[in-house]
Amino acid sequence: MAKCNNLKKIREEAGLSKAELTRLSGVSETTIRHVENSKREVTEKTKHRLVNALNKSNHKPKEYKFEEVFP
Repeated sequence: MAKCNNLKKIREEAGLSKAELTRLSGVSETTIRHVENSKREVTEKTKHRLVNALNKSNHKPKEYKFEEVFP
């Protein structure tokens, strides 16, 4: 099982749907769902793509750090 993370909480805080995060990151919606439910561990590269995409949101309240999303 994958480690716990804050992806879902922060994605919602940033005002992004899974589909929008998919579009911004290039990571499949299925993978995002699995990561959010801690069912799949992903590569560091994929994690960085997700964090970068979170920071592209127009609604984000702040810049997210990698360690906040994937502690």
